[in-house]
Amino acid sequence: MGESNFPPCNMEVLHQSEGTAEVQGSSLLLHISKGTTKVTDTCGENETNDEAGETDTFTWELSNSGGSPQLTLTNDQGTELGPFDRQ
Repeated sequence: MGESNFPPCNMEVLHQSEGTAEVQGSSLLLHISKGTTKVTDTCGENETNDEAGETDTFTWELSNSGGSPQLTLTNDQGTELGPFDRQ
């Protein structure tokens, strides 16, 4: 879920998917078997995207912060996600 509030519009993005993950070297591939992204905003630009059959690709990197391993993902557009702590 993501929210954005840039006047005059407010936007909400909801994503849910299922599938499998595959690691190839420093790449993480997420194969989406079922997936939907729904975008709604107060300016009337609503859409729902079926993402079944798509593959999202990320590069991954492990780091050690404060004695705990962390994972950082970078999507194919160069946006970093994380770091994520080990649970």
